[in-house]
Amino acid sequence: MNAAPEQAALGADASPRISDLAHCGGEYVRAWSELFASEAQLARICVNRLLLAAVWACFLVFGMVVAGNVLTATLLQRWLHDWASAVALTLLLNGLVLFALLLAMRSWWRNLSLPRSRRALSELLQRLHETHRTSSTE
Repeated sequence: MNAAPEQAALGADASPRISDLAHCGGEYVRAWSELFASEAQLARICVNRLLLAAVWACFLVFGMVVAGNVLTATLLQRWLHDWASAVALTLLLNGLVLFALLLAMRSWWRNLSLPRSRRALSELLQRLHETHRTSSTE
């Protein structure tokens, strides 16, 4: 006969716990959504700043290359006493540097394609296929 009052007490006690849980859950979701919104805003600001810095870096590098070319052409003109030859040699030097950079980029592209990982994966798949074939013939 004591079971009925205990169940009523449990029912009355469980209701505030559920409402507290719902309230805490709502606060948790609100806090995480505010954190996510502030993080997204910070990320947006950082992306804008990074893009601006990348554009400025491109301009600065371009300026350095132009200044280096002018300096190289000037030095070559002092040695050769001919502006046309100095500019032509500077262009030839730029072409050689560009060719070396393209070769390096080609090598980097091959490494980017992960040749060892692809080879290991194909060997693994081949061994699995051979294992499956030998187990199905038995």
